[in-house]
Order: sequence, then structure tokens, then C-alpha cells
Amino acid sequence: WEGIPRKPGMEYLRERYYPRGFVPLNAGSPMSRKPDMPTPTAAIIVNRNTGLMLGSPTVIKVAADEDTQELLRAVSKSSNLRLLFALGRNMAGGGGAAVLIPGIVGGRPSRTVARPREFRVLKWADSEPWQPERIIRQTLVQLPTIDNQGRRCMREFWQTTEWDVKHRIDYKPVPKEWKRDQPIPALGALVVAHGASRCPVTWYRNTPSEDMWGLTDFAGLEPRCDQIDRLGSHLYSAIGKNCDPTVVQSDDAGTRRRHRFGRLGRGQLLETSEKGKATLLETSGKSLEVTLDAWQRLEDETFRLADV
Repeated sequence: WEGIPRKPGMEYLRERYYPRGFVPLNAGSPMSRKPDMPTPTAAIIVNRNTGLMLGSPTVIKVAADEDTQELLRAVSKSSNLRLLFALGRNMAGGGGAAVLIPGIVGGRPSRTVARPREFRVLKWADSEPWQPERIIRQTLVQLPTIDNQGRRCMREFWQTTEWDVKHRIDYKPVPKEWKRDQPIPALGALVVAHGASRCPVTWYRNTPSEDMWGLTDFAGLEPRCDQIDRLGSHLYSAIGKNCDPTVVQSDDAGTRRRHRFGRLGRGQLLETSEKGKATLLETSGKSLEVTLDAWQRLEDETFRLADV
């Protein structure tokens, strides 16, 4: 990431919730580049809000039935349900909305957290707001296939899945080059009754609004988060570079070029003339203190604006 501010909703979740730190335009060899320090301002806001909403630990209460209560707690713990709920809340907090798909795998409850842009709602339910009644998910997957020359290779296919009030329908994958105006054949699709009383897919919006995409926890603060992350990455990168002292060599003008390092690495050897000397130069760090103070003030103000 080169520090260019992003438009809201344009892959912002992936960059902010899974930060990679500041990466220069000409990164060069990773072996010769010093490590970067990510400063994920938006991710801190999202994780903090998720922790406040979910709390710790998970509390399940069943009236007048302690055995069932303990069983549900054990099921929740063994299935990592709190972690799954946290993933859904983080996805919605960082991207505005999330799609939650519950299920049972191996006798344990599970939850799939998916990106809203992979879905298309064909019909909304009348029973509750923003609840799909018929919804389709389409993603690109790599599957093994046989090419024209009879060799085995991996190829990209569109995987299409549909949910309605009664069934889950898995269509046969079609190649990536499939024409958009050509219908996907329903013949051979796997139709399974999901057993729920409604469409199991839930469109979870982060904030109540008229927009189906919702708002992020840091709505309106994206440019500030970008600049804070860029400034923080520059700051920590400068601190890392200034921890390595610079060798300063002073010698006669006629002999300076002849006296170089004898070998590199540990135990470096430097030859000088009788009048020459070599010292180590380190920065005082005053400019870094000013940058650190400005960065912390800007970050604290942003947290206040985000009500964290």
C-alpha cells in the first residue's frame, strides 16, 4: 500500500482489517528492505467495538434448566461460536455489512461469514426488514480439469449457490469465460432441504440506515485513518533505520579512497592512515519525538471522533 486514500467500500476491509504495513512503490528485494511496522487505526476501532458488543465470556441462560444451560455452553465453547460471531461483527464493522450463513458440520453448529459483494438478493422477505427470502452467492473457485491435450490442470470456475425459504441449491460450476447473458443450467443441480423455517442466510448490516450496505465503524474517517497509518509506518520505519549507526570515516584526501572495509558482516575491519579515524554517528531522535507526538495526537483525536 503506497498511502493513496481509498474510496469507501473499495476493498477497504481487506487492507484495514488485515493490514500489511506501509509498502513503498518500489519495494525492491525483501531481504534488503527493513521491516515495516503496521499501524492499523481502523482495525483498532473495529476490534474495540466488537469487544464492547460481545463481551466476555459468552453467557447462556435457560430458565429452570441448568443441565440444558451447561450443555449449550459446552456446545458454544467447542464450536468457537463467540469467535464466529466476532468474525461477523468485524466484517460488518470494517465493511459496513456481512452475510452470515449458519449450519451444522459434524454435529456442531457453524457459521460462515461472507462478503456481501459475492451475493445478490433476488427477493426480500416481508416478515422482517433486510432479511433475504431468496439469495444467490457466486464465487470463483479453482477446480481440476482436463485440457484439450488431455493433460490435468487447474482452471477457474464460477460456483453458484442459491438459498430460498425451503432449499439450498448448488448449481454445477461453469467456466470463468461463461457468458453473462447465458443462463446457468439448472439440470443436475444439487437441491437439499435446509430444514429452517425461513431463508437461513442473514444480511447483517452494521448500522441501521436506508442503505443495504450499512456504515462502517469509522464512516467518514477513512482519509484520516489512511494518513495516520502512513505517518505511523514512516515513523516506525525511521526509528528502525536510525537504530543502526552510520560509520563516519575522516582521512586524508589522497588516501581515503584506498582505505576501505577489509570485510563485511560481523567483525568488520577498516584501515586508515596515521591521521585518519572512524567513528559511529547516531541521530539524537528529536525529530522523531515531534513526529511521534503529532501521530499520537492525531490518532487520539480520531478515536474520539469514532466514539472509542
